Amino acid sequence: MAETDGLDIVGLRLSVVYGAGRRRGYMTYPSERLRDAALGEAVTMRFGDQRLHWQYVEEVAEMTVTALLSQRRGGGEVYNAFGDCRSWRDAAAILRSLRPELRVEVGDEVDQALAGTVEDCDSSGFARNYQQNRKWPLEKGIADTLETYRSIIG
Repeated sequence: MAETDGLDIVGLRLSVVYGAGRRRGYMTYPSERLRDAALGEAVTMRFGDQRLHWQYVEEVAEMTVTALLSQRRGGGEVYNAFGDCRSWRDAAAILRSLRPELRVEVGDEVDQALAGTVEDCDSSGFARNYQQNRKWPLEKGIADTLETYRSIIG
């Protein structure tokens, strides 16, 4: 399209975008669990060892702005958005470390809709072509989400 129609296109492949305020869409489950944690409610991570490509909303927003403001011509390139390929069990451990008083349980279910979807989390192409590095590992994204929910809730 870039060559034939002169369109400047850059694609970002999004997976599980989480953060405070996410209320719609199939993958609201992670954000809902973090909201529960911010409220001090017990949290159950049903999917235990199942891995997700966790992408923090602030990071995705920064990548989008970077691509939009860049002088680089897209040429139809598609990149994986930055994120952390980690399990629900990993997220539960992070929650426990941030909120030791919180009851966090981990199940062994498998979300069939997401089974086998985390194979390629490499976002090095975007980092290389746009001189931007990942800033929001899962630990930092979860901590910021909890803090944002706490400030919203009061």
